[in-house]
Amino acid sequence: MSVMQCRECDLAPYAVRPDAHFACDECGHRLDSRDFYLDPDEVWSVDETGTVHVFLTPAACLKWLDDIADLHTGDWATAQQALWQYRRATAGLVESLRAGLPLPA
Repeated sequence: MSVMQCRECDLAPYAVRPDAHFACDECGHRLDSRDFYLDPDEVWSVDETGTVHVFLTPAACLKWLDDIADLHTGDWATAQQALWQYRRATAGLVESLRAGLPLPA
């Protein structure tokens, strides 16, 4: 999970406004959800404070974990890289599930 930083100033995240648009508290840049640029494996959500967050879908996290299993871990550096990726994929999966995204059927 990561906050969706402002495209203009990159100093603050976007937050929801009463008019259903989003704006940066730092520079005031406004954005509509139709203008979000997300990877097909990402979804956005708004937390209880109104901040916009981006999550990997559970399906994308599970695919990532599956891809890690295919890594050849014959040397120390590659094994460390696989472990680091595994930790990131697992954390992404937990965060997306906590946000209420469903596991794939």
